Amino acid sequence: SFSALKFGCLFIGLGMGLLIGYLICVTTIDGYTVMGHGDIWKQRETISVIYGACVLLFGGLGLIIAFIIELKISNKK
Repeated sequence: SFSALKFGCLFIGLGMGLLIGYLICVTTIDGYTVMGHGDIWKQRETISVIYGACVLLFGGLGLIIAFIIELKISNKK
């Protein structure tokens, strides 16, 4: 029963994904912090793809890390 480990790693991964997505948007999209001035549909779509990809990528990595930790713990027993 490693559900707490799975959820913990998943949530850490999701949080990391949101943080990395934000950093990518801030550093690559001009005027990201002052949206509303010249807000274009293409920019909004790009931002949603960046956030979605980062959250899924890091959430998946969190689950893989939880699985590896479970294997190591199970092998020690």
